[in-house]
Formats: sequence, structure tokens, C-alpha cells
Amino acid sequence: MAATQRPRTWASTYYVKFRIFAGRILYDQPEYNGWHYGSRVVRIGPRSLLKRTSIVEAETMALVSRLTSLPIPRLRHIWVDRSVQQDGRKMCWVIMEYMPGRTWDQAWPDLSSNERDKIQEQMRNYISQLRGIRPDGSPDGYVGPVGNHHCWDYKLDTSQAYGPFPSLQSFYDHLLSTAEKLNEPVASNIHRDLLNAAHSHSPSSQTIFTHSDLAPRNILIHNGEISAILDWEQSGWWPYWWEHSKSLFAIGSVTEEVRKLWSSFVSETSPVYNAEFDLDIGIYEIVGLQL
Repeated sequence: MAATQRPRTWASTYYVKFRIFAGRILYDQPEYNGWHYGSRVVRIGPRSLLKRTSIVEAETMALVSRLTSLPIPRLRHIWVDRSVQQDGRKMCWVIMEYMPGRTWDQAWPDLSSNERDKIQEQMRNYISQLRGIRPDGSPDGYVGPVGNHHCWDYKLDTSQAYGPFPSLQSFYDHLLSTAEKLNEPVASNIHRDLLNAAHSHSPSSQTIFTHSDLAPRNILIHNGEISAILDWEQSGWWPYWWEHSKSLFAIGSVTEEVRKLWSSFVSETSPVYNAEFDLDIGIYEIVGLQL
């Protein structure tokens, strides 16, 4: 990995607690629409941020930094936690570079037409680079994160570990399992339609590397360009349509104006899969989750 990694000790635990305490006193803390991240994300220096996250995010950031030109915070130190979450995630503390900028929804309304065009071109290029990352040592159709860890996506069940999956079909079997118990006829049709749509893609392009949480809060803009793309914990190789669906699903609590602007931005910067998105909505209508 690009950053120094060592097991957590009591000494480093106390160090982390001290940095959190001092950082809260000395620096303005990150927030989004008035919501603070608590002790999970703390600014601890002029250019340093401390974050509690999964080892998947740290490994993903190291991989993407090595293989692409995306603006990602540089990792400086990692302390690995010996405990494992119920959902299978291995946790760690990371000190990373603090990135300047305003979130997309804060900055976009104030940008000129030329600046918007430039940022859209940047994002198209970044997404294209991500989609070109192939899983090392895994078969075509692999669904899962870097390092063959368990999958984690808040749109799915986060109460237990699942995956990774050796093929797109095995992932679809998991994705539709609950829906088919609740409404077998409709869910089976969705299952069939998703598989049929996938067959129009080559095996190597059925799953592609995906950020999986591209949302206004995770894109920073500074001096008229993208200065950082944040939050890589859910990233990995997912179905080819997953980025489009998650970008619309993960938008969060924003105004209707921002929602429309963001939907247009997504359509301009990444491949659009409306049929698969409609099927995705159908799944969550069955299981009772609202997009």
C-alpha cells in the first residue's frame, strides 16, 4: 500500500484520541448542510484529516491513486483495528490529506458556463479512468471490493457480511433473494430482465470499477475545477449500471433545484442505463425501501 500500515496498539489509540480532542479545539470541523461528522471525521491540522473507516476505503484509495489521475486525498498513516464489524468490515483509522473546496451542490450554482463545461469534462474523464480498472486475479464478472473483502453498500443489507461474488449472476441471485420471497412473480421478471440486459455486454464489461457513492457531498470544487473526490468505502467492481443508479439514489437531502441540476450532471458525465435503473427501483419498491 502507498501508506504506512501497522497494527493498532494502546499507544496509538491514545494518540488518536488526543488528536481528535486537540483538532476539535484548534480547527473548524467538516460539515455538510449543518450536519457534523462527530469523531468519525476530524480535521487535525491545516492539511490533515483523521477518519474512522474500513480498510477497504484505504486500500481502494491507494489503488485508484496509483492507477489514475483522480484527485484523491493522499494517505499518510493507517492504524488497523483488530476488531471486525458485524457486517464483515475491518476497520481502521487513517490520517489523510485535507482537501480544499466546496461541495458540488454548494459550488455549482455559482459557476460560469465555461467552468461547468470544464468540470463535466473532468468528471467524464475520471469515470472513464475508473471503468478501466480491472480486478487483479479475479474472473470476469467479479462483484466485490479491492482485496476480495466482503461487499458493503448501504443500499443493500448492512447488518451482515456478504460476498464477494465470482460472477454477475451470483450477485443478482443475492440482490433479488429477498424480493423474490416477498413477490416472486415480479421479482423473477426483474431478475430475468437484468440478466438479459447483461448479455448485451461482453463478460469483461458486465462489471466495472465503480465509486458507488458519487453524490454532491463527495465532490469538492475549488478554483473552477474538481479538487477532490471523497468517500471510497463502497467502491469496487459492481454491475455496469451501478454507478448511474447509485448516483441518483445517493443524492441525499437536497433541494429540488439541486436534484434537477445533479440529475443533468449525472446524465452528462457518465453512461446512462435508464432501463436498469427502472428495474432497480422495482426491486426496492418490493422490499419497501424508497429511492
